[in-house]
Amino acid sequence: MTSEPLGMEPSPFPEPEEGTTSAGAPRPWLPAKPLLQSELDYYAGLPWEVRTFNPWACMFNRNSEDGIGYYSGAKRIQCEVLLADPTKSRYCLDHARQMGVDYYAPPELAEAVAKETATNLTRLVPKATRVLEEVMDDEDAPQGVRAKAASEILDRTGYVRGVDVQVNAQIATVDITAVIADRLNALRDAHEATAAAMAKAEAAAAAEAAGAVDAEIVVEPEPPLP
Repeated sequence: MTSEPLGMEPSPFPEPEEGTTSAGAPRPWLPAKPLLQSELDYYAGLPWEVRTFNPWACMFNRNSEDGIGYYSGAKRIQCEVLLADPTKSRYCLDHARQMGVDYYAPPELAEAVAKETATNLTRLVPKATRVLEEVMDDEDAPQGVRAKAASEILDRTGYVRGVDVQVNAQIATVDITAVIADRLNALRDAHEATAAAMAKAEAAAAAEAAGAVDAEIVVEPEPPLP
């Protein structure tokens, strides 16, 4: 059998043996593999009306029980979630988990999600504080719930069991060049002091030796005059 023309997904059905038909053949379909860059460029360059699928959309087939396959008795219903890079993954996050394949998410996407999540949580802080205040002031609420709301407010503001803990952190910038220069100067001064002490000790020893030689000289008395 000839291979499928470029632009068509390969057939999921096994090639029938010689002399047999493909009717009733098993369906060993596998999840779609990432496209090559050349394949992606080709598919993306085709007019949308002649494409067999959208290369930038998740390849999960919602018209098939197993999510794989191409056409199962009706027109394919492809997942609309767009992919970050079809050359690295062919399914969205939810369907990648269902298919048991890897999901690719660029670092930029993770940073954007983390930033959006942090922004949303920050936006909800005043609302959450108002809810705690309303619960604490609600006289019809159970005493335990009001006490819990008050405890949450105290915990979030640093007042835990009557102890106010404040931590002041200071960061000092150190000029490493100055530190090295100071240490070199200290070593130089120490070396000079040691050399001076040694020279002084040598001079003292020499002087002491000279004094000992002078002490050993005996002066003979002059004979008396006749």
